[in-house]
Amino acid sequence: MKYVVFLLMLLAFTSCNKLKLDASLSAGVKKKITTFAKHNSCKDIQADEYRFNTELVYVLSPGTCGADILAEVIDDQGETLGNIGGIAGNMEIKGGSFTSAEFVRTVWKR
Repeated sequence: MKYVVFLLMLLAFTSCNKLKLDASLSAGVKKKITTFAKHNSCKDIQADEYRFNTELVYVLSPGTCGADILAEVIDDQGETLGNIGGIAGNMEIKGGSFTSAEFVRTVWKR
């Protein structure tokens, strides 16, 4: 019985880290990216880091599997700030234009 419990625990811990996310990301961002990846089957989704209004934010891009899909923008704690894109081309987040955001790096992509 001990071996069964040990194997189940080992599987649980190793299956949670399949995305190989950068250790510098906060737990909230890692959780949000993991959930995003789990619930999106598109082959070209990704998470990018930007500097926006002096803070780091992350854009969860849903890929090209559908028309008029918005990209979610989250803060460094994984909290949603808003959505950009879509058919209307919204680029407003927290009262500012996201067009002024500076790309930093891609933190994850499928």
